[in-house]
Amino acid sequence: MNKTHDTPKPARFSKEDLLKEVRNLVLLDARSRSWVYDPGAAYRLLGWKPTHGFGGALLDIELYDFDEAAEGEGQSANLGHLPLVQVFEQLYDYGVLGLRRQDMEPLEPATMPAFVACWMNDVHASMLVSEAHNGQQPSLRLPGITIDLALARAVLDGVGPEPRFVSRDGDPLYSDHLTYAEVALLAGMDERSVRNAASKPDSGLTTVASDDGRKSFINADVARAWLKGRRGFVPTRDVDLVEHVDILARPFDSAGAVVAYLRLMCERRNIDATRYADLCGWSDPATVWSDARLPETSEAVHDVANAFDLDPVLFDLRLKELRLAEEMEAVRRSLKSLREEKTDAR
Repeated sequence: MNKTHDTPKPARFSKEDLLKEVRNLVLLDARSRSWVYDPGAAYRLLGWKPTHGFGGALLDIELYDFDEAAEGEGQSANLGHLPLVQVFEQLYDYGVLGLRRQDMEPLEPATMPAFVACWMNDVHASMLVSEAHNGQQPSLRLPGITIDLALARAVLDGVGPEPRFVSRDGDPLYSDHLTYAEVALLAGMDERSVRNAASKPDSGLTTVASDDGRKSFINADVARAWLKGRRGFVPTRDVDLVEHVDILARPFDSAGAVVAYLRLMCERRNIDATRYADLCGWSDPATVWSDARLPETSEAVHDVANAFDLDPVLFDLRLKELRLAEEMEAVRRSLKSLREEKTDAR
C-alpha cells in the first residue's frame, strides 16, 4: 500500500482534532456508497434513521463537515462505537501520548490498525469519493501523522512491525531501523534538524546506509538513546484501561459508562461503594455497586471529581452534556412516535 498523504512538519494536536478529521472521512465514505447502493446505505452505515427522507444533510454533496451533517440530521456526532474510531483513539494514545494501553491492537499486518490504515488510504484515493464530491479529496493530515507516529514508536519500542503494513518508497530495510522523518516525528522536530544532527560526528545520531548506499537509516537503539535528550520526545509508558480515558477529548456514551468509569476509579483508590455514596451525598449508607448512580447535585459532582483528581468544571459539563443528550434522545423518540401515529391515522 502506498502512502497517499504528505508528512508535514510535526505538531502535537488533540485527540478531538484527529477524530474530527476521521469523522469527515467517514462522512465522505458513507455518502459516496449511497450513490452506488441506495440512498439509505449511508444512514445504515452510521446507524442513523433518515429524519428528512433522503434529502438531508448527510447526502448533501456541498457539505464536508460531519459534525454539521449530524446537527442537520438531528443525530449524535459521536462515532465512538465504530471500530475504526476506537483504533484511531488507540493509535493516538500510543503514537502521540506514548501511552501503551492494555487493549491496544498489535501493529502488524492483517490486524485492525492495518485495516484502518488501508481504509484511510482507500478513501483518500477513491475515484468514487472524488466523483461524488466534485473532485474534492479528504484531508489525511492528522490521521496520517497519527499512524506514522504509532508505527515509528513501535519500531523504537522493539515491538514491530515486521513487515510494515504501511509500505512506501524509502522504508527501512529492517524492522529495527527508522527513517529521518520518523525520528523527526518522535522528537517533535522537522526532518531537516534531524539530518543536520546526523551529519555531526559528535551528535550521537549515527546512521546506517542501505545496500546500494543511496539512503541512510537510523538504528532503533541509536534513535532511542538520542531521543532521550530531546524536549519534544514523549517516552512510552504502559497504562491501564482507566488511565487512558480522556474526558476532555470525547463525551461519555451513557450514564452506565460513567458509573463504570467511576467504579474503576474507586477500586484503584480502595474506595468502596459506601464511601462513594457518601461522596455523592446519598442518605442510604448501605449502597452497593449494583445500585450506584451518578452524583446529582453540583456539590456532589465537585466532591466526586476532586476525589479522583478530575477537573470539576470539565466533569460537571460532561455530565450536563450527557443529561441533555439523553433528553434530546427522548424528544426524538416522542417525535417519532407522534409522526407514526399521525401517519397511521391518515
